[in-house]
Amino acid sequence: MSERLSPSHFNALLDDALAKDRDHPNGIAVSVVSPLMSRSDGLSVFDEGARYSGVERQDQAAASVTVAASPYMEPVVVRDRFLAESQRVFGEAVHLPDTVEVNDRLPAHLIVWWRDETGSDDGRADISALAAASPARRRGFETVVAAQTLKAVRVLASLTGRQPLIEGSWGHGTQKERAHIGMSRGGPSNKHGHLHVLDFGTDPQNLEHRTDLTSRQKLNHFSPWEALLHQALSVPLERIVETSLTEAIGSEEITVKAFSDVVQHAHGKSSYNNGYRVELGSGVPLPELFGALVSLSGRFDALYQDTYALFAQYHKSLSSPAAAGAIRTKMSERAMQLGFRGDEADSFTDFVLRIRPTFGQLVQWQTDETVSSADRERIARQIARYERVRKALGRSARSIQLATALIEDTLRSTEDWKQVEVTWPAHAAALYALDNYTFSNDTLKVQSLILIPKVGSTESAEHIYGGTFKRATGN
Repeated sequence: MSERLSPSHFNALLDDALAKDRDHPNGIAVSVVSPLMSRSDGLSVFDEGARYSGVERQDQAAASVTVAASPYMEPVVVRDRFLAESQRVFGEAVHLPDTVEVNDRLPAHLIVWWRDETGSDDGRADISALAAASPARRRGFETVVAAQTLKAVRVLASLTGRQPLIEGSWGHGTQKERAHIGMSRGGPSNKHGHLHVLDFGTDPQNLEHRTDLTSRQKLNHFSPWEALLHQALSVPLERIVETSLTEAIGSEEITVKAFSDVVQHAHGKSSYNNGYRVELGSGVPLPELFGALVSLSGRFDALYQDTYALFAQYHKSLSSPAAAGAIRTKMSERAMQLGFRGDEADSFTDFVLRIRPTFGQLVQWQTDETVSSADRERIARQIARYERVRKALGRSARSIQLATALIEDTLRSTEDWKQVEVTWPAHAAALYALDNYTFSNDTLKVQSLILIPKVGSTESAEHIYGGTFKRATGN
């Protein structure tokens, strides 16, 4: 007799999504913003940054700044003033790409990029990659990222008269990973390490309340997975985040509180946020905080990857209840190593094993020669069932409904991996926003920030402030 799967999260996710849909009779707030230029994730961003800000270097770490190619707000800063202030702060002549310089106005949105000048994969050194590096190797990145971030803050603060937001994310899934297992990208859209420094202004720009968004767009905005994760595990996660940051920073002033809030605009509710408010007391210097966030990301991704490996073993062992039960125990034990307590660890395991595998995962497991013939046959039947449901959805008018959109990405064939958005990502992903800090010409100290896990959604900072984006190009 095989291990019986626990009921999936489907009903709870659908209830959450439907409730939020009912909360938006006037539609979802959409800000329509035109991109300034195209962007690839090759070396061009670093060439562009060298021409605009110059390059800050320490050891193998290098960081530079660019104007956002796809800003979160309309350009409002007069170009000549933007260039003059940039030159004053960066201390040398600044140059913009030709496709940007033709604009009379530029956005209050800069991006700090960093890479390993001695590394492979175009020098990729994003937060996830840095988490795997030694503390000594990270130190140069902490220094150069903080230095260029401070300069970007100084430029925008002078231009707008306001303190800009510093925002970023971690957990980028590579194209190879996503194509292999059918999971979503995670928070960052680009593989290279970067963060945003931006000013949203005092009023939403080009904000429309739209009722014509597709169900997939609605789900990406509503983020029911994030709400469900928060309901189930926010108490232990709050404690673990606080413990991790306290250890990394060495301060007893740090407090972390879980929060859920709804951003409202004049025409109704707009977005729902479930995360953690981190108070840092008298403040933490930005290099030190950046290092602590790198450590935090690594700690959670280690659990995430170990849990994924056990999740895969579980689904490849269901024909043996004894083996499946042993894997459940291992998963709870691994959670306890991170800081979950007894019942919390069991709740974590139960939550994970209610997630259904993607089509890509099943295809991968079917070819695993270590899997028993009974389990390979069972996996083959599950693949066939996914294919039947996918075809049925494709023929049905139900494809416009939230219930269908909720399972489409789980069922999606491996050839369509680029379209996957609302499954769990390939890595533990989160958004961070530093919204309370002090700075001078030389230092920046952060007093508080927010952290939001990014699961089942690819939206970023715009979500915090109550909207979603639609490019004038239709994206």
